[in-house]
Amino acid sequence: AAPGEYAELLVALDLLEEYAGPGRPGNVYDRVAREAVRPDGGRVRAWVYLAAAPLARRLAQTGTEIPGGDWLRR
Repeated sequence: AAPGEYAELLVALDLLEEYAGPGRPGNVYDRVAREAVRPDGGRVRAWVYLAAAPLARRLAQTGTEIPGGDWLRR
């Protein structure tokens, strides 16, 4: 996204991922900054959405682990 559209894009992604802000009890996912590796090997800062505590607990108890952790290759 173009720099001027970045905030608007985050708002749309937050709605999609049911993220209402840091530490909010209703979050399904939490948005956190992580380092990502680009296909060319370069490293960039990226926002990722991780399961919030209630969902993470439920997934740990009842979810199905994806071998290798790559859900695109499952």
